[in-house]
Amino acid sequence: MLGWTPRYSNREALLRNYRWYVANLDRFAHQSGVTHRVPWSQGVLGLAKRLF
Repeated sequence: MLGWTPRYSNREALLRNYRWYVANLDRFAHQSGVTHRVPWSQGVLGLAKRLF
C-alpha cells in the first residue's frame, strides 16, 4: 500500500543490533542511569487503569 519494504528482515535486524551492542559494550558497561526497574510516569495509561 505504501510501496515500502524493510531493508532487513526481523532476524537480520536483531542480529545486526546485537552485534552493534556487543561491539559497543565498553561504552555502556560502566555507565549508571535509568534502568527498567525505575517506575515511569504512566500518563494516559495510569488514567486508564483508574477507570477500568
